Amino acid sequence: MKFRIIYVVAAVALLAGCKDRNRDQQQMYGNNMAQQAAPAAPETETPQPIVQEYVFDGQRVFFDFDQYAITDDARQNLTTQAAYMQANPNIRILIEGHTDERGSYEYNMALGQRRADAAKRVLVSLGVDASRIKTKSLGKTRPLVAESHEEAWAQNRNATTVVVQQ
Repeated sequence: MKFRIIYVVAAVALLAGCKDRNRDQQQMYGNNMAQQAAPAAPETETPQPIVQEYVFDGQRVFFDFDQYAITDDARQNLTTQAAYMQANPNIRILIEGHTDERGSYEYNMALGQRRADAAKRVLVSLGVDASRIKTKSLGKTRPLVAESHEEAWAQNRNATTVVVQQ
């Protein structure tokens, strides 16, 4: 009897963890993962003050191989983000710097940080208060596309803007 209770408790805990992991993966990988995942039951939790969600159409800016220079397309996306932030002064963001899978862990972490910092510098130059922006490198640890070819690598070389507080 005692073992049955332990098995039931373990199964419930395992299923609860899967639900959280599924929601986390949907946030990390966007709509591609959401389409592949089974529909989740409606959430009944009260929203937390830190929401970490993607809200920008141009939430990602992309980079050339081994580069952190902001391109014209990236500058256009960042200009849209700056306008959104100026219209919503309570929003704080996190810019995550990403790389493709090539190169060492250490090199990619440094490159991801340079990409995030470059995006932040542009937002600050467009009038966004620097105290509203945090940066973080994720290097090659969370690829947007989990494949190994040039098209996937191009998508994985990005800086992603995430709203962390409203």
